[in-house]
Amino acid sequence: MFTTTEEAVLKVAKALEVEVRPQDIEILHHLKGEVGVKPIIVKFASHKARAALYKQRTKLKHITLSDIFPGLSAASLASFKGIFINENLASYRRELLKEANRKYKDHVISSAWTIDRIVFIKILPTSRPIRIYNKNDLEDL
Repeated sequence: MFTTTEEAVLKVAKALEVEVRPQDIEILHHLKGEVGVKPIIVKFASHKARAALYKQRTKLKHITLSDIFPGLSAASLASFKGIFINENLASYRRELLKEANRKYKDHVISSAWTIDRIVFIKILPTSRPIRIYNKNDLEDL
C-alpha cells in the first residue's frame, strides 16, 4: 500500500516500466470534491518524463490495482474502475475529444486519443490515424 500521493505516481510509473524520479515531478495533488478514489493531477518538471509515461499508458489495460498496490483492502478493490492517464486539455480540445469519444461509443470510429494535446482518431483498427482539427472533421465522417 502507498502512503503518499507521490509514491502512488512513482509506483504506477514503475508498473509501466517508465523511469520517473521524484525530481521529475514538479507539483501533484488529489482533485478535491471527488467521491471515492480521488484522481491525482501531476505536473511534470520535464516534457520528456511526461511524454514517456503518457506513451506507455495503453499498458494500463493489462495492469490491475493489486499488481501495483498489493495489500489493498477488498473495499478499495471493489470500487476500483481502473487507472487512467489523461492529458490536461484546453476546453476546445477537450470538447473535440469528447465528441470523438461519442463517435467511438456509437461505433462510427474505432478509437480516439490525444498525443501532445492533438486529437487523433482511427476509422478502423487497421486504418491510419487521422488528426482532428475541429468538429467539422468529425461531422464529415
